[in-house]
Amino acid sequence: MKACSTCKVEQPLSNYSKDRRAKDGKRYQCTGCRTKSKTAYRQTEAGRATEREQKRRYNKSEHGRAMFKQYNQRYYRSDKAVAARLLRKQQGYYKGRAYKKRQKQIDAIKLAYGLSEEQYLAMFEAQDHKCSICLTKVEPWSRLTHIDHDKTKEYAPARCHPDAVRGILCSLCNPGLGMFKHDSAALLKAAAYINGSQQLLQQQQ
Repeated sequence: MKACSTCKVEQPLSNYSKDRRAKDGKRYQCTGCRTKSKTAYRQTEAGRATEREQKRRYNKSEHGRAMFKQYNQRYYRSDKAVAARLLRKQQGYYKGRAYKKRQKQIDAIKLAYGLSEEQYLAMFEAQDHKCSICLTKVEPWSRLTHIDHDKTKEYAPARCHPDAVRGILCSLCNPGLGMFKHDSAALLKAAAYINGSQQLLQQQQ
């Protein structure tokens, strides 16, 4: 019998793992307490780093490379595994980065503007793939394309109702409206100012 240094309970020596450094050849912690302490240590940042380093060293060792080669030949390159991967590929199980990126864009538009993918693409068709203001060519899913909406109809930060969406704008016109704070009166004054300046230049010439 031997008392565990952690739980202080006397247990038979069969409940202790081997330790060559100890006089009796057994560890000072019982198997249960050692398992709990190792589990708690793995949850810390130092424990995770140690585990990654151990895996890296094992994968580079001769035994690790041999086990990987054996697993590769048995499970990955077997006829059954190849047939299973081909079936999953035909069923659309494997998705590339482009597909995942597109799904994130669809989810973001749905969350922010309440628009489905079909509604988003229909807006481009209605505008003939052109900006509503400057008539510059715009493409869907592009970073240079913006969805303009009425800021007064936002029911939460960066959230608006589909009825508040006004159209598709380019990367210049959309921030331009924001600079004027979406004030139509300010935009009319700016237009009058530009027209007046052009008339003065024409008179001076």
